[in-house]
Amino acid sequence: MDKDELELKQEELRIKKQELALKERESKISKMTNPLVVVIFAATLGLFGNLWIAHTNNANTQKLERLRTQSNIFLEAVKTNGDINAACVNLKFFVNSGLVDDIKPTIESACPNMDKVALVIPSLPSSSTGTVPAERQKVK
Repeated sequence: MDKDELELKQEELRIKKQELALKERESKISKMTNPLVVVIFAATLGLFGNLWIAHTNNANTQKLERLRTQSNIFLEAVKTNGDINAACVNLKFFVNSGLVDDIKPTIESACPNMDKVALVIPSLPSSSTGTVPAERQKVK
């Protein structure tokens, strides 16, 4: 009986070890599927998603506003009652001051002789006549 008892005890020990290993695996799995862990993970994922969307929207809004501002500046710069040289001077000033981007040098090619002209601060049309004054202030 001693031999049978020893084998029986060894079998029980092996079974208990297997049960313990199974419980450890279930414990690890249950920690990951715990509702609190799942909720925290989902909330963190949502937070980072919202941060990314807010950053992207902000960058796009800034680009849009810059383009809108450049368009308005461009429109105001060419309001010279047909005076092409005045429009070129205005556009060249805004490009050199960084207010208007000339990525493909279209303004540069449309106004090739403007490098020789001293850049001046564009002035607004006079309210009484609606024309651009002939004299402009020079930039120092």
